[in-house]
Amino acid sequence: MIKIKALLFLVLLSVVLWDCSTAPEPKELTRADLFPATFAAMTEAELAEGKSLAQAYCASCHTYIEPAVFPRNYWQGKLLPGMSKYFGLRATDLRFEDSVNETAKARIDSAGVFPAEPTIDVDTWSKIWRFYLTESPPQPPAGERLDIKPQLDQFNVHKIPWKTGPHGVSFLKITGDREIMVGNTLISEENNLVVINTEGEESVKQAIPSPLVHAVRDEEEWILSFIGSFVGSDNPTGSIGRFSPDKASEEGIQTLFDQRERPVDVKYQDFNNDQRKDWLVCEFGKELGGLHLYLNTPEGPQKKVVQPRPGAIHTVIRDVNQDGLPDIYALVAQGTEALYLYTNQGNGSFSEEKLLQFPPTYGSTYFELVDFDQDGDEDILYTNGDSGDFGIPPKAFHGIRLFTNEGSGTYAEQWFLPQQGTYRARAIDFDQDGDLDIAAVGFFAYPAGMPQEGFLYIENLGSDFQAHSFAEAKNSSWITMDAGDLDGDGDVDIVLGANTNVMNERDMFQELVKWQGEGGAVIWLENKLY
Repeated sequence: MIKIKALLFLVLLSVVLWDCSTAPEPKELTRADLFPATFAAMTEAELAEGKSLAQAYCASCHTYIEPAVFPRNYWQGKLLPGMSKYFGLRATDLRFEDSVNETAKARIDSAGVFPAEPTIDVDTWSKIWRFYLTESPPQPPAGERLDIKPQLDQFNVHKIPWKTGPHGVSFLKITGDREIMVGNTLISEENNLVVINTEGEESVKQAIPSPLVHAVRDEEEWILSFIGSFVGSDNPTGSIGRFSPDKASEEGIQTLFDQRERPVDVKYQDFNNDQRKDWLVCEFGKELGGLHLYLNTPEGPQKKVVQPRPGAIHTVIRDVNQDGLPDIYALVAQGTEALYLYTNQGNGSFSEEKLLQFPPTYGSTYFELVDFDQDGDEDILYTNGDSGDFGIPPKAFHGIRLFTNEGSGTYAEQWFLPQQGTYRARAIDFDQDGDLDIAAVGFFAYPAGMPQEGFLYIENLGSDFQAHSFAEAKNSSWITMDAGDLDGDGDVDIVLGANTNVMNERDMFQELVKWQGEGGAVIWLENKLY
């Protein structure tokens, strides 16, 4: 009897083992599994459940996003597919669709950016995406816009006759003596740093490793940030370099750091009081990146991670607690969308305090500390308008905001001025009437169908604002600007730089014809005050 039972057990075991060895492997998910072309209409109860699930799951990474923020086709084609990867729903044709090469893919995998296993089941995910597609509009409203006067009473408009071709300007800086440092990037992937005067004549032309996006002066030299790739990528091709315009032909660019994660901002000063200047670098990255401090030690640069998330885009340095150590205000985009204060603890360590939190859709681009209300403390002038991850449709939430300093590290939003695709705004008393005016560029205004908002001079009238622009502003996409006394007459001028990266081929060709014939990639707005 025992032998019979043993024989039966062996037979059953062999059946089980055979069944396991021949069982099909789990089917890999595809886009069609996660995003079917059609779905049944949702009932009120299903909509309520879908919203509840979205608030629970999506808000585990960022603040909840209402469906009405984006048009339905964008939720379907871009946003929801992008979100699915962060739940470990690794559809074979979605997981790396935005990555440019195998290096980037390997780095993302090594860092564990996306969960190795699903953190949500397909049925739950289906309810979430059906909710978003059902409740999102065909096209969100553009919101109220500013009344823009199409003339600049405060400025004379000069088209600088410097000839170039698309893509055009990536960065510019007024350096003095009627000269402007320009980062120039062409479709041929040729990148140059040029120094031009107001007549368009080049005094310096230097080949550079990738597009120039930031520069900070160090006495007679400059510390430069080269982004590596305008397109979002985790292939570390960015770099930091040192450059002396007076010795360009002899020394060229001296590389300080290479293989950086899309560096977009650098500060060069002593952060630990050892009498040596250090480098604070915003490495914007994509899925990877961070705010990194490179301490200048006798043994070489020592990297300290101030903040490990991608999206660091701009810093302002202050000694907030008056202890003799520089503290850091840092703006972080890429879904984090927040402004932080990092208080220096010495030895390259910092404590973190979140000052402002923005929705993950905002696309933060810039901020500056300025006493806008003239009460003796610094307020925050903030801009958001990056549409690189959220498509071209107009966004009512893009623009310029002022957060006034309420004391004890708290800030309150006082007003919002809408501008499509805002990339930078400067608060300066351009007309010298005792209050601060604003100059701002909107890079994504042109492709969003609002080219009249590509550049705005916003005059402060005390109790209100009046926006101005100029006729030629609507013909291009203005990516950068600087303000300073370009002509040395005692008032503040403005220079604008155009870039065709987000323009269609027809419009890009039209700009090519103009820029190579008469210039115009750089515009000088000469203040008429003096």
